[in-house]
Amino acid sequence: MDGPQTPAGGRRSAALSPALLAGLVVVLLLGGLLLFFVLRASREEPVSVATIVADLRTYDGQSVTLKGRALSPTNIFGLKYYDLDDGSGSIKVITERGLPAEGSEITVTGVVKQAVQIGEMELTVVYEPQLGEAEPQ
Repeated sequence: MDGPQTPAGGRRSAALSPALLAGLVVVLLLGGLLLFFVLRASREEPVSVATIVADLRTYDGQSVTLKGRALSPTNIFGLKYYDLDDGSGSIKVITERGLPAEGSEITVTGVVKQAVQIGEMELTVVYEPQLGEAEPQ
């Protein structure tokens, strides 16, 4: 025997059943929708530092994308950070990735965290996880 046989001894048709075809169409549609939303999220518009600072209550704990110039890259015993200046202001970025070159134009995606506030003294940072690492909540 070299293939499926029908009770009468003839060969079955290789056509897909309607249920299998419908299932395949649904899977392809869901995959397309997922791809659309992933690509849309990856093209998130950068938020300005001034916008974050002006509305910290909204942005604290939220993932944002920033674009600007990296300044003062520092690595102290594995704690890596730099200032990101986008022209509207500057914010510290704590990163798990490699440090950018001084003055380089970069895009950063990370989570806004109000690290310290004591009276008028305040420190807000953006935490940038390693590539492929989930952002902390």
